[in-house]
Amino acid sequence: MILKDSKIQRFSDTCYFSLLTFLMILLTSYFLLLTYLHAENKTYKDQIFAIVNNNAITLYEIKSLIDEYKKKNPLIKREQLDDIKERYLKRKIEDLLILDAAKEEGFVASTEEINFYVDERLNELKKSFKTEEDFKKALAKENLTEAELRKKLGKDMVNEILRKKIINKEVVAKIIIKDEDVDNYYKWVNNEVTLRNIFVPQRTIAEDILNKISSGEEFAKLVKEFSQSPDVESGGLMKKVKIKDLNPYLRQAIIDLKEGDYSSIIESENGYHIIRVEGIEKSGELPSLDEEAKKNIRNLIFQDRLAKELETWIKSLFDDAFIEIRDYLLNE
Repeated sequence: MILKDSKIQRFSDTCYFSLLTFLMILLTSYFLLLTYLHAENKTYKDQIFAIVNNNAITLYEIKSLIDEYKKKNPLIKREQLDDIKERYLKRKIEDLLILDAAKEEGFVASTEEINFYVDERLNELKKSFKTEEDFKKALAKENLTEAELRKKLGKDMVNEILRKKIINKEVVAKIIIKDEDVDNYYKWVNNEVTLRNIFVPQRTIAEDILNKISSGEEFAKLVKEFSQSPDVESGGLMKKVKIKDLNPYLRQAIIDLKEGDYSSIIESENGYHIIRVEGIEKSGELPSLDEEAKKNIRNLIFQDRLAKELETWIKSLFDDAFIEIRDYLLNE
């Protein structure tokens, strides 16, 4: 939106008009002042922190998140809060873009679908309590009835159903796993790899390290200089680990890597990793797969491909979206 400066045109040179103009300016200034004072007294609940296509993320939402973390940990550093905010924003924007894509495709959640998923979620919740009575007591403690909980779950389920439908169409339906893929993957996950790991808690630090690696700085040197992983004393080495035993996010990150290659930034629950493949030891002769083992391998392939294809699709949504983030509002 372009804001243009207003123009004041003089229509008359008479004293009467000059006085009238002066009074109008005075009144306008008065009302602007009242508006300003009213705005100052308001909370930041209605201020927009980010625009994602036709969606808004409020400043209140972001500040509430930051305040909650400050409350839990008064000594938390600014860099950590920035990273928490960035992670939250990334997830929130992804979610909004996925829901926009679902709505553009005309997907809706039917009453039958909503009820099915609400029943499923409600049963899961009830199983976490020893008895039905304990479940009802927990509801009472939150001033909720089961009907009110169902209504709340129903609202959540609408978006969940839309997400599933669009991801099934754009990502899941395009994943095809052949028999030869199963055989090749079976051999690959039984290879032993030696990896070198750099772990840091903030993405900005990881980005700086990745730039240093790209510029030719030695990986092992950067491990000792920057990594905050417990394995830093050993140079970040993870020796002779079978690929199938790696955490999924590490396994997925090294699928296309050869010996001597390093990964892009890998986001985990606790922070950010950069991995270098130091060595690969091929698996020897392996026993034949029975049907159950083949099914398990197919599931692993599906997980890895889903993660990769979903990331690619979401990136395309970001590339086509209008996104404006007003970070300066946090400094006001």
